[in-house]
Amino acid sequence: MSHRPRHRKPAVPGRRKSAYFTALRVTAWAGVGALRDQEHVANSRRHNARWHAWLIERLSGLGLQPHPSAGNFILVGFPEDPGRNADAAMATLKTQGILVRGMAAYGLPGCLRITIGTEEETRAVADALAEFTADAPAGARA
Repeated sequence: MSHRPRHRKPAVPGRRKSAYFTALRVTAWAGVGALRDQEHVANSRRHNARWHAWLIERLSGLGLQPHPSAGNFILVGFPEDPGRNADAAMATLKTQGILVRGMAAYGLPGCLRITIGTEEETRAVADALAEFTADAPAGARA
């Protein structure tokens, strides 16, 4: 007779192991595999460096305030004016299917965190913010 229990207890009482946790495990292993692929890592770093610099330059040219960073995202400051602030920008971007992270919960209500994506995604967010800032009344830009 086996000493193994016939039924495993779920990690969270009242819940069974779900496909969600399995997907997380698969995703984690894929990430580990990607990190082991040094060519992939080098290509990712080159891509990030190129589009990070490009987006900072573009956002600065729009009168926004990108803060220095070395990651795969940029913290961008917006004016405080209603309709031109970070919340308005985030709402506008969302209508175009572009998701960014508001930073109010981190004590930075005037900022958004924008991730460096593919070339197409990075250009799309820059173009959408160019439209957003072009609609700003004189003096309302950052």
